[in-house]
Amino acid sequence: MASEAQAQLAQFTQANDEQAKLAADRQTQIQKLTQARDEQAKLTSEAEAKLQPLTKARDEQTRLAVERQRQLSETELRLQHTNAQNTELTARQALLQEELIRAEAQIDLIKDVLLREPGL
Repeated sequence: MASEAQAQLAQFTQANDEQAKLAADRQTQIQKLTQARDEQAKLTSEAEAKLQPLTKARDEQTRLAVERQRQLSETELRLQHTNAQNTELTARQALLQEELIRAEAQIDLIKDVLLREPGL
């Protein structure tokens, strides 16, 4: 019986040692995983720190693009208005030119009539 107890004690001791070894291995794995997680968190934090100025720059570029688009739209409207005015002025100038030609023709006619008069 004593030898049986010693054999059981040896088995329990061996099982306990194996469990202790497994617990130590698990603890080592936990430490490695914790270190890896901490390293990933550090890398994530660094990436976010690098990303922040880029995000600000992108937002500024977007704001500038919107402002430029607004200015372009205003300029296009002014150009359309100016083109309409130019078209109107061109038409008016053509009418004035026609009137001037008619006036010159009338003046020439009046000169011809006056120069044909015998008393002048």
